[in-house]
Amino acid sequence: MKWSLERFLVIAGLRSLRIVFLLTFTSFILMLFTVFSVPLITTFYFIDAAVPAGARFGVWGWCYDSGGECPSSPRMGYSFGSQVDESLTRALVFYPISTILCFLSTISLIPLLCGYPVSHYPFRYFSLLSFGSFISSCIAFVFMIGLWGTAATRFNAEGISVTFGPLPWMSLAATVALGLVSLSSGCGALQLFCLRGESER
Repeated sequence: MKWSLERFLVIAGLRSLRIVFLLTFTSFILMLFTVFSVPLITTFYFIDAAVPAGARFGVWGWCYDSGGECPSSPRMGYSFGSQVDESLTRALVFYPISTILCFLSTISLIPLLCGYPVSHYPFRYFSLLSFGSFISSCIAFVFMIGLWGTAATRFNAEGISVTFGPLPWMSLAATVALGLVSLSSGCGALQLFCLRGESER
């Protein structure tokens, strides 16, 4: 019975760490794709408006569907007629912020995966990084919903159809995953399982 409990604690600690790393790394990739969206990568966009020649909108600007031509160089903060509010697009800066914090959270777990003693690992720093990434992704997600929801309503009011791209869903998935990571690290569950697993090895 004791051997089974020890075995369970070791496995639980390793699995908890790997799951948290996988969630953090996945969130980083999703956020990275969001940051490198239109006009940098035209397949990743928030909305596609059926204006003449079509228009796709990302974090750094917008591009035409046909040929992928972009009217301006990538920048933070842009507008499109009366439909897209420039002041709200500036709030998308929280996506790069969240991506950087998520990247730092991811690489901070690598020493543990490589055998660094759990008892010496500063879990509080990982908790702060993951929580910061979660909060910034939440802020970005809220502004994103407000921005593109309003833009879609304005386009529709003018008889222009709008389809949502992959970025809203990718952003939602990353935010949920970061929330789980932040909860796990913040309440001490990850540290508890890892410490128990290490002590029973």
